[in-house]
Amino acid sequence: MSWGIAIVAGGVCPDKLAVRLGTPRKALAKFGDRTSLEIVLEAAHESGVGPIVTVGGEDLRSYIHYGGMIDETTSAVDNAIAASAMLNTERLVILPADMPFITGEAIRSFVERLDSRITEPRWYAGGLCRLKTFREAYPSWETSPIFLRDGRVLSGGFFAATPEGLTFGRDLFNAIRHSRKSQFGMMRKFGFGALARYFARLMSVAEAERRLGHVLQGQVIIDLDSDPTSIVDFDNADEYDEALRLYS
Repeated sequence: MSWGIAIVAGGVCPDKLAVRLGTPRKALAKFGDRTSLEIVLEAAHESGVGPIVTVGGEDLRSYIHYGGMIDETTSAVDNAIAASAMLNTERLVILPADMPFITGEAIRSFVERLDSRITEPRWYAGGLCRLKTFREAYPSWETSPIFLRDGRVLSGGFFAATPEGLTFGRDLFNAIRHSRKSQFGMMRKFGFGALARYFARLMSVAEAERRLGHVLQGQVIIDLDSDPTSIVDFDNADEYDEALRLYS
């Protein structure tokens, strides 16, 4: 099965972060002599997973050294759908442009784990990292874990799906993306019974996969072994400053 990689680099960041970055694009945040977008693109290229396309504005074009580019649309999910149509591959990895520590090996390992678990024509996959694993790599990074029966985990930037799955789940994915860092916002999408089980720490990964799979009418894979580098992003000035400190 053929894989492709979509880098979703569209959208503008909050005003305070834009002032700190000196640009409205998180993708153009500087880390040393490279932008965050260039770091992610290089990792995608080094992964060897497949062809790459970046979705963003014209101001990003000169920073795209690997793969093609298409203009951004109305949302990150729609951007991923547009990238899927251009790549015309059977499976797609979707990466945000604000992962300054991501590596080709981290992306390749994620894909290899998915390859070993995919059993249905329509599927969706997200990457989580165990809190203990993340803390060993980034002890000073402040983050809020998700509590599951399997342990405490963190939500990161890895997502993958079939092109058909992206289109089918468009509305739900848009809703989840808006509440990705809110545990309540995430879980309320799946009913108050699931919410109660979650806060009682009774929800397991297997149950979450089943519930999501029922909603999305396809196989859902939750990868608990994603690399810590896939978790670190920056949504505010403090996170950017901490990322800069760790980068240097």
